[in-house]
This record gives sequence, C-alpha cells and structure tokens, in this order.
Amino acid sequence: MKLFVANWGDQASRGNGQGTVSVLSLDPSTGVPDHETAVIPVGHHPEAVALSPNSAYLYVTDTNDDTVTIIDTEHDQAVGVLDVGVPGHAVGTLPDALTIAPDGSTLYVALAGLNAVQTFRLNDHGL
Repeated sequence: MKLFVANWGDQASRGNGQGTVSVLSLDPSTGVPDHETAVIPVGHHPEAVALSPNSAYLYVTDTNDDTVTIIDTEHDQAVGVLDVGVPGHAVGTLPDALTIAPDGSTLYVALAGLNAVQTFRLNDHGL
C-alpha cells in the first residue's frame, strides 16, 4: 500500500524548481504512513490528486503550469502530461481539483482561472 502526497512548496527546496509528489509506504497492519520511498518530479505547484479506479494511475494538477501530470503508480514515475491551458488566453486556467468517473472512462479537471471544467477521455494507458 502507498500514500501519494502533492508537495506544493517543494520546488523551492529539493524540487530544484519543480513540484514533487512524495510516495510513502503504509504499514499493512495499521495503515499508518511509514517512510518516503520515492519523490516524483511533476509541474509547478502540484495541488490536487486523483487515483484511477484500478489504482494504476495518479493524476496531479500542476496549478501554475496549466497541466495535469499522469503518474504510473506501479513504477512511481510520470508517464505523461495533459495540457489544460487555453491558447491565447491571458489568464492561466489554474487547474486546482480533479476527479475520475467511477468507470475510469473520464477525467474531470476543475479550472479555477476560467470557472470551468475540462474533460478527458481515458484509456487503459491512463491517457
């Protein structure tokens, strides 16, 4: 079992200018976080996370980059980035929340900068 934590302010320290997601192991008998097993680089100011129904992928909003990073949870590494920006739009879309349909078919991303929701069709590869 694993716990994934978006590290909003990590880019100023160990993130070397990038946001990060920490992976912590969980004690199987208590569910209490044990120790950090990996640090995954993502975009600037990671805020919200959502786990796919099959637990294969974690989606992370990169609020200041107008992107969503896709993480392979088996290998604890980023495998893709979704652009939620609007070309030519003066204000950032600021993705700050997300969820996945229970059947895993659709990712919904709340865009605070536009007061809107963007949708993405998902497949077995998380994209």
